Amino acid sequence: MAALGLLGLGLIIFAVLYLIFHFLRSLFSTKYYLSWRIFYPSLIGGIILFVGAMVIDDTNAAQKLEETTAENTNLTNEIAELKEEVESLTQKVTDTEEYTEELEKAQAAAIAEKDSLGSKVATLEEEVSRLTEENKTVTAERDSLTEEVASLNSTIAANASSSSSASFDETESVASSEPSTSTTYEFYDNCSAAQAAGAAPVYAGDPGYGPHLDRDGDGVGCEY
Repeated sequence: MAALGLLGLGLIIFAVLYLIFHFLRSLFSTKYYLSWRIFYPSLIGGIILFVGAMVIDDTNAAQKLEETTAENTNLTNEIAELKEEVESLTQKVTDTEEYTEELEKAQAAAIAEKDSLGSKVATLEEEVSRLTEENKTVTAERDSLTEEVASLNSTIAANASSSSSASFDETESVASSEPSTSTTYEFYDNCSAAQAAGAAPVYAGDPGYGPHLDRDGDGVGCEY
């Protein structure tokens, strides 16, 4: 289109120069005249081409303007969308920073709690060790006392057996020496029988007393 405009402009310039040239020639020679067949077609054709080129350029410019306007609208919309996205990303960054701060605070609190629990665990371990040692000591004392109690029970049982045997022998000798007044006593089978007979507790020498009723060997049976 620019070529047609230049061609039209060239024809217009040619027509004007042709007119000037023939005007100057007519000043020196009255016989020379202007050829209208060359001047008018060149002038009119140049004007038509130039105007047509301008119209076409204006049309193209209008189309380009519309395209540019549409592109500008699209760019404006994209810029608005980008602004919204930037605002959204900014908000997300702010939220992320706040969440990071909360996590850091929570982590610091967790570390502090961990240190506190570590101190408590160490204290409890020391307490457990101390109690374990005390338990060992108490267990040893208990075993020693158990052995002493067993030994004392054995001694008491032996003494009770000896005392019961002596009492029984003495009773038998008295019974044999006085047959007219002797009474034969039977031993109670157990403390339930003694309680049923109303004889509990049974003392050594009483009717029905027996070593099997006196567990601790103190001379008193069924004392509970």
